[in-house]
Amino acid sequence: MSSPGRDTSGTVLLVDEAVVGWLASREEPDFRLTQRITLPFSSINPYTPFAGGDVPDEVFVGRDRERAEVESPTGSMFVYGGRQLGKSALLRRVEKLFTETTGRASTGRRVALYLDLKSEGIGESHEPKELWALLNRHLKALEVLPTGMAANAGPQIVADGIKRWLDKHEANQLLLLLDEADLFLTADFAPKDSDSGARFQTLQRLKNLMESSGRRFKPVFAGLHQVQRFHDSANTPVAHGGTDILIGPLRAAEVRKLVAEPLRAIGYEFERNELVWRVAAFTNYQASLVQIFCEALVNHLRERPLSSSGGRVTITSEDIDAVYTNRDVRNLIEQRFRWTINLDNRYRVIAIVVALLSNESPAGARFNPEDLREYCETYWPEAFSSDVLTRKEFIRYLDEMVGLGVLRRSGESYGMRSPNVAPMLGTQSALDQELREASTHFELPYEYNPTMSRAAMTNATRGSGPRRSPLTDADIADLIGERNHDSGSTSRAVRTGTRYSTALVIGSPALGIDRVVEALTMSAASRDHLNFERVTLAEVPRHLSGSSRGRHRFLLVECPPGRRQQFEAEYARALRAVAALRTVRAVMVVNSADYTLPLEDPEVSGDVLRLNLRRWSAEGLRAWHDFPFDNPQERRRLHELTSGWPGLVENAVFLVSKGRSTEDVLDSLTVPFSAAQRAATFLSDAGLTEHLDEAMLWAQYCATIDPVTHRITVEPVTHGDLEAIWNKDADRLLNRMLDLDIAEQDAEGKGWLLDRIVAAALLSCAT
Repeated sequence: MSSPGRDTSGTVLLVDEAVVGWLASREEPDFRLTQRITLPFSSINPYTPFAGGDVPDEVFVGRDRERAEVESPTGSMFVYGGRQLGKSALLRRVEKLFTETTGRASTGRRVALYLDLKSEGIGESHEPKELWALLNRHLKALEVLPTGMAANAGPQIVADGIKRWLDKHEANQLLLLLDEADLFLTADFAPKDSDSGARFQTLQRLKNLMESSGRRFKPVFAGLHQVQRFHDSANTPVAHGGTDILIGPLRAAEVRKLVAEPLRAIGYEFERNELVWRVAAFTNYQASLVQIFCEALVNHLRERPLSSSGGRVTITSEDIDAVYTNRDVRNLIEQRFRWTINLDNRYRVIAIVVALLSNESPAGARFNPEDLREYCETYWPEAFSSDVLTRKEFIRYLDEMVGLGVLRRSGESYGMRSPNVAPMLGTQSALDQELREASTHFELPYEYNPTMSRAAMTNATRGSGPRRSPLTDADIADLIGERNHDSGSTSRAVRTGTRYSTALVIGSPALGIDRVVEALTMSAASRDHLNFERVTLAEVPRHLSGSSRGRHRFLLVECPPGRRQQFEAEYARALRAVAALRTVRAVMVVNSADYTLPLEDPEVSGDVLRLNLRRWSAEGLRAWHDFPFDNPQERRRLHELTSGWPGLVENAVFLVSKGRSTEDVLDSLTVPFSAAQRAATFLSDAGLTEHLDEAMLWAQYCATIDPVTHRITVEPVTHGDLEAIWNKDADRLLNRMLDLDIAEQDAEGKGWLLDRIVAAALLSCAT
């Protein structure tokens, strides 16, 4: 049975008579012993390099000191480190183990709650104070807060509810684990227009709760370098929140355990101990890189047939070399390592400078900060000149890179952590070129822009790709009345100067119209006193009949498909019903692939706000926090290859999250539609079914695809060209295509451009 067990993608443990007999002879047979003698004949690969923070217990090693510090009431409140170094895995493990001890009412209870602030949009699309609404929801499920507490309860009410639970028993403890806290702290630091312009309002309230509870309530903030910087700031309310916890490379004993023990459990052993340390050196002692290497090592070893004489399979030096020289493995390790230095482009320049100097110097060379600063400023003066970055701030960058496992400090000098770090950054020629292009290709840290930023949405299913709201933060603010209409969103009002009575959100499935209701509902849930009443278009007049003129109501109106004949009449009746009541506002979500909107009469329908969904812009992609295509060249190329269509962009991000390099993903996008059926589905989702013939004529007139490079070229056309192509007046159809965001005006404003991805899909269907 060993061969089927090793070939299947499932995990099967075969328990036969021999296994039963052996277990029966043991003094205390248990599942661990069962695994010991059955796992070597299974297909399991214990390494999970793409699990994110959800690391299985079997391959979570070390971090005992850090865990104890996080759990201690008097321990640190700040955890920081680079990407993929184990912050999230640590917090999730603390949540699991801390909460395992659940007592009775008479003995008290310990509770830990893990929250990913980035995925919740706290600090980006949602203000920091909305953390309290999030706590309200989650702590009810944990029976800390009463289920009867109002969903829109204010911050102080939630804080008081937590304090009452803590006071029920002196042993009650609540550990709040806030992951991805960088943007939250940045936003909370910004002074607010209200409340006397105070900074850190949410952080201060958390601190007050911690102190009033005798530290039986404790928040812990985890994130990247920004978390450390806020902890170091004297202006932070919790500046004395203990020594910050650095999550860096593993210790030697921890690496040995992570490399050797899982392999031994599934039937492999190293020929000699030195090979374990080679793996550690190749991976810079970083847990995520060890996982990548060892997963590939297991896959490599599985190709070898089992010995007929039995016994463990020996891992040799040749096996280690085969994996290390595998280009796919090297690319993945280099990409993961780059994620850390790409946190800040100043990190990148410093790392490259030190790597290049090290390549020209004796092994173990160290360099003083003044020399490093001079080299960095030569290549990127905008970021390293003395009037931008003081000496103290530059040294802070160097020390942060020591903590991230990139550099090593010796006295007042700095060098590469190990000889294996420089190769992870790239070849000598590639690093030389990257440094020469720094001043034109690198960017200073991004400043939040609501007209570009789109909130993260929960994944549709476990293991599915990332999803972003089809609405920008500015769009949502317009729709719920938090901004003026001329503030930069994609909306436009029929009549300006007053708040709208009806807003129309218009777009195709390819632009995300099917997510709008979810995005608005998610946004409403985080705002006090904002409750949408969800109705269909036909139900609006009846739903509002008898409505009190003094009662403020907010409708979220959906337009189900299949009612094209009734749509225009139902739409007109709904507009009139809303306009008749000044205390009612409505957001109507219209799938432009199903329906074409008639012109409104402002005297009858009231003020109408039209908001058309739009594709991602190249600059807008920079607003995507933790975007893997994290340099201008990759973002521009991604935008060129996807035209910013949300589904294509999200799929590219998903592929990178599953282990493919950004370069590999970009190369795969050069042919956007490998099959005509995929192209036809895209065109249908883009809303072109009704006007497919006219769009096809436009594409055949102005677009070409190079048969060798697959590059798509689209030439602009004039209004007269379109009328000649279509042999009819072009105004109505052109406006329809502009609304669908499948065409745009050219840069000079003299002609019209068909979107290149739409053109490629049309030409694919034509062949």
